[in-house]
Amino acid sequence: MNALISLDLRSIDITDALKYIALKAGLNIVVSKAVVGKVTLVVRDVPIRDAFDIILRSSDLAYTKTGPIYYIMADAEYKKLYGKSFSDIRIVKTYRLAYAVPEQVFNFIDALKSDIGRVVVDQESGTVVVLDTAESIKEIDKAVISLERKGTSKVFSLKYAKALDIQKYLQDELTAKKLGTVTADERSNQVVVYTLPGKMLEVETMIEAFDKKTPQVFINAQIIKITVTDDLDTGIQWQVIFSDLSKYLMRMMNRGGVFNLAGSFPLASTITDFGTLTIGSVTDDGYTYTMNFIKALGQTKILSNPRLSVLNNEEARIHVGRREVYVTTTTTTGQTTQTTAEEVTFIDVGIQLAVTPTINDDGYITMKIQPEISSVVDSYTTPSGNVIPIVDTSLAESTVVVKDGSTIIIGGLRRNDKTETHQGVPYLMDIPVVGEIFKQRDDMVETTELLIMITPTITKGDRLVTGDKHMDTADLGFGTDRDYEKIEYELDEEMSGTVPRARQMT
Repeated sequence: MNALISLDLRSIDITDALKYIALKAGLNIVVSKAVVGKVTLVVRDVPIRDAFDIILRSSDLAYTKTGPIYYIMADAEYKKLYGKSFSDIRIVKTYRLAYAVPEQVFNFIDALKSDIGRVVVDQESGTVVVLDTAESIKEIDKAVISLERKGTSKVFSLKYAKALDIQKYLQDELTAKKLGTVTADERSNQVVVYTLPGKMLEVETMIEAFDKKTPQVFINAQIIKITVTDDLDTGIQWQVIFSDLSKYLMRMMNRGGVFNLAGSFPLASTITDFGTLTIGSVTDDGYTYTMNFIKALGQTKILSNPRLSVLNNEEARIHVGRREVYVTTTTTTGQTTQTTAEEVTFIDVGIQLAVTPTINDDGYITMKIQPEISSVVDSYTTPSGNVIPIVDTSLAESTVVVKDGSTIIIGGLRRNDKTETHQGVPYLMDIPVVGEIFKQRDDMVETTELLIMITPTITKGDRLVTGDKHMDTADLGFGTDRDYEKIEYELDEEMSGTVPRARQMT
C-alpha cells in the first residue's frame, strides 16, 4: 500500500470508491451493508494507504484485518465490537507505583496529558492508568520516572527547638503536600522525617534554621514609690518632669540623646480617672543621673525590685500586691433537702506588669508593656452575708523600642493607700460600748505616685546576669561546675569584705 495513486472521485458511492482503491492496491476487502453514502476525493500522487485512510475517516468508517482480508464497517459497528472509536488514536499505559504518592503522580499527569487524555488512580494499590496519545505518553513516562524514586528517612535530634513545633511546621511542607511524613517524639525531643532525597536537603536547612538557641531578655524592674506632698495633690505632671529630666541629663553629660520621651497614653480606669501614662527611656550611662534626679522630686522608696529572664517573644508577668478573696454561696433546694455550696474567688490587687520583649536584629528591643494598678475601694455585702470587694483598676498598653541595656521609665500611675490608726487608753479602750470614749480612730488615705523602671538586657544563657552592673561586666561566665564553685567562693569573700570589689578573678 506504499504505491502512489492519483484519484478524481466526485460524488461516488463509498463502496465503489473503496473497491476501486482496493483493486489498484491489490487488496482483498469485504464491505459491510451498513456502509452507505457518497464520497468526493481528488488527490494526486499520494500513497494508496493515505487515500484509503482519508476515505475511512471522512466517512466515519473502520476496518479490521483477518489474514489478507480487510473487513470494512461503519464506526458504530466497530465501537460496538471493541468498545472504542476506530479514530481514537489513544493508547493505554499502566503504572504501578512503588515509592511515589499516587495523588501526587495524578497531579503531574493531569497537567501533562492532552485534551483527550484520561487518568485513573487507585490509591490502595498504587496504580495509575493513563489513556492518551503516544506523544503525551512519552512525556508522562519521563515525569513518572522522576517521581518514582525511593524515599529516605532521617532522625533529627533537636537542641533548642521543640519537636512538636517542628512537626507542626514540617507537616505544612510535607504531609499537606503529599511529599512525605514527619513524626515527633516529645520525650526525646526528636523528629523523624521521611521524604524524597532532594526534599530532605530542604528539610535539613529548615530544621537548622529553627533549631537555634533562643535569645533571652533579662528584665530588671524597679517599682518606686514617690510620696506626693500637699501642694502636689493632683499628682506629678510627668510629661513636664521628663522634659526637665532630658535638659538635666544634657547639662550633666554635655550631650543629647541620653533621654527619649516616647509619649503619653491615657489610662483606662474602672472608677477613678487617673490621668495619663507617660513613658520615656534613658541610656545606660545616664541611669545614675536619672536616679539622682528622681530622688530630688520628694520622698522615694523602692517597693519592689523583681528580676527575671524571659524568652524572646514570650510574656513576663510581675505582680506586687496581694490577693483579695471573697466567697460566693449557692443554695440548691430539693424536694426534701437543701444543699449549700461555697466558692472561693481570688482577685490580684496591687501593681501588675506584663512585658513581652521582641529582640530585633539591630540590637534593639521592642517592648510591649501593660502596666496595671488596682486597689480595693469599697465592698458590697450580698443578701446571704458575703462581702465582695469592689476593685478600682487602671491600666494601659504601649509598645516602645529601646536599645539593649537602656532603661524604660513609666510614670503616671497613682495609688491610694488607706490606713487605719487606733489609739486609746490601755484596757479601758477594750471595754464594750464604754471603751469608745477612751479610744481614737484615724482613717487616712495617702496618695502616692508609682514609677516603674524597666531595664531589658539581651542574654544568650551562657553567662551570669544579675542586674548588678559590677557583676555583669565582670567575666563571670559559667564553664564547668568547678568554675561555678570558684565564682561562688570568691563572691562570698567579696561580700564579707575580705577582698576588694575590683579584684580580678584568676
